[in-house]
Amino acid sequence: MPETTYFPRYLILGGAMISGVLLALAVHMLGARYGLDLGGLWRSDSHEFMPAGAAIAWWLIASVGFSGGYFTANLMHSAVAGQIPQRMRQFLIVVGVLMLAGAARPRRRRARSRPSPPCSPASPRCASAP
Repeated sequence: MPETTYFPRYLILGGAMISGVLLALAVHMLGARYGLDLGGLWRSDSHEFMPAGAAIAWWLIASVGFSGGYFTANLMHSAVAGQIPQRMRQFLIVVGVLMLAGAARPRRRRARSRPSPPCSPASPRCASAP
């Protein structure tokens, strides 16, 4: 029977912290796209005591960061001990490849807007302009 190999605890803790922070950052970026504003708690112009969107954003980011870090630490510990089933290993490989492919996709460039030609008095578009 082979002996169980253990990672140093600091390595597992570091990997869990990094993945938790990166997951929290990803959730923050997605939440900002959908209107969840973290800065709403510090605004003095709102008449509400606490905007609900800001509170939801803080709780969502904190819970995703914590649970992502825990999941990563648990997964790293199981991987070193050799206790990951073959199906889970294949799933993680596929997810990793898809994430790398998504990160490497080319970005679309925005079309440059051309300056509009000057209006001529005969043009119907500019006839209504003063």
